[in-house]
Amino acid sequence: MLIECKAPEVSINQSVFDQVSGYNASLEARYLVVTNGISHHCLEMDNGDHKGFRFLDHIPDFGTPEIH
Repeated sequence: MLIECKAPEVSINQSVFDQVSGYNASLEARYLVVTNGISHHCLEMDNGDHKGFRFLDHIPDFGTPEIH
């Protein structure tokens, strides 16, 4: 899991998602979390051939089995 924390006054926007996606290009983390302490977003990455993602409505527990 890769977590990007921003200051509360920083809006979570496309630029922030682009930044964390760039970090993840080499790490290939399964989950990305972006937060500014007020707004939190979690994405599950498809690091296979599709290179896609989907937004989750929660941050998975460490012991949670695979989510699909």
